[in-house]
Amino acid sequence: MRVLQINAIYGNASTGRTTKEMADWLEDHGHESYVAISTGNADNANTYIIGKMPGKKIHALFSRLFGLPGYFSSFSTRNLLKYIDKINPDIVHLRNLHSNYINIPMILNYLGKKKVATVITLHDCFFYTGKC
Repeated sequence: MRVLQINAIYGNASTGRTTKEMADWLEDHGHESYVAISTGNADNANTYIIGKMPGKKIHALFSRLFGLPGYFSSFSTRNLLKYIDKINPDIVHLRNLHSNYINIPMILNYLGKKKVATVITLHDCFFYTGKC
């Protein structure tokens, strides 16, 4: 099975550590593990870094101006969608999607349109409150 996890960080702190632990577990049990992250150390070929710092700063500014976190970063999200097309995962695991790096409606619409099995882990209230 081929699994892609999408998370803000990788390898440290709470969600970053659990993302790395899940990736290691998947690989240890014979699955293909891919990780797409906003920041962190891309420690292997299966780690994709989403966007660059200037885009994240613009996303943060627009989020504050318009009150819509997760609705910007269209360019970096389009590149992520191309990466997803390339690796063709069986499951996409959405984890911590705030931190000004991904366009949430774009990724959700893509996953629905492509009928990709999707798992969402609610590490906090962001998915159903949008800002908390």
